[in-house]
Amino acid sequence: MKILTTKTLQRLLVTGALMLQINGCDDTVSVEQNTSVDSEVNVTVTPTVNPTALSLSVGATTLNKTDHANLTLMGSYADGSTKPLETQAQWIVLPTGSVEVYGTTFTALKDGNVTVQAKVGTTLSNKVHLDITWVVNGHTLPPEPDKALNDSTLLGIDTNNNGVRDDVERWIYDRYRESHPVMIPLKMQAARAYQKIIVDPSKAWETYHIMDDAQNCEWVFTSLSANYFGRKPLVLIEPEDAIKEDNEMEYIQYNTTQRARAYGNYNQTLSGGVFELEDPSEKWIKNCDFNTTKYIEMSEKL
Repeated sequence: MKILTTKTLQRLLVTGALMLQINGCDDTVSVEQNTSVDSEVNVTVTPTVNPTALSLSVGATTLNKTDHANLTLMGSYADGSTKPLETQAQWIVLPTGSVEVYGTTFTALKDGNVTVQAKVGTTLSNKVHLDITWVVNGHTLPPEPDKALNDSTLLGIDTNNNGVRDDVERWIYDRYRESHPVMIPLKMQAARAYQKIIVDPSKAWETYHIMDDAQNCEWVFTSLSANYFGRKPLVLIEPEDAIKEDNEMEYIQYNTTQRARAYGNYNQTLSGGVFELEDPSEKWIKNCDFNTTKYIEMSEKL
């Protein structure tokens, strides 16, 4: 028996049973009815019985980022009874923040290998392992690389060997996932070019054409240069907006002192050079490093 005042019960007029956090666990508190606000009341505290075991199961273990799935958490007790405990559990998610649990459902927030476990009282459930991927426009993105490891070298981590650093690839697909579909392959070609030219900045005169190819390919689909080919641009990007996008991408691509210095050395090597502006030609399309057929067909229908 515990003697409490109703002030202790947050000045609530109590007319039945309620749950209080006492000594770190949920206890059922029975209070004598019809008590005044400042009077002492007789309170009977019945400690909650911890489950002897917890069984956690989920409706799906392979999900895409933002997917939802159901989960079930059943508690077993010494008397042989069982009951669902999803709303009473403390959830242990590793890496932290990878999923969000709400009642009997959870949402995948981050891609990667994720472990989910429940705790009720002092009892832990089994661990459930989730494989969460991030698929954009049918393309499965590489996992987020370890930042310290990724930034420790000039070229960083490229797990799928497509010539684009993993963090840059993820940024491109996220940045342009709601734009016209042509923007992603265009920016991926640009990222490959940005990567190649810093491998050996002293060879800038041998590699600058890689940047030209990427730029010309982009102009075919995003500028009035498309008129030369008898088509309309799929996305008309004004020159000032194109400059802003280029600056944004350079900031992402050259995000360490080592990378920024290499890019600076590349530009320094080309400093003072004379470059001839060429008119649009079929070569611009041929130098795109992705299949342009469907995008050309799209532009022909405009």
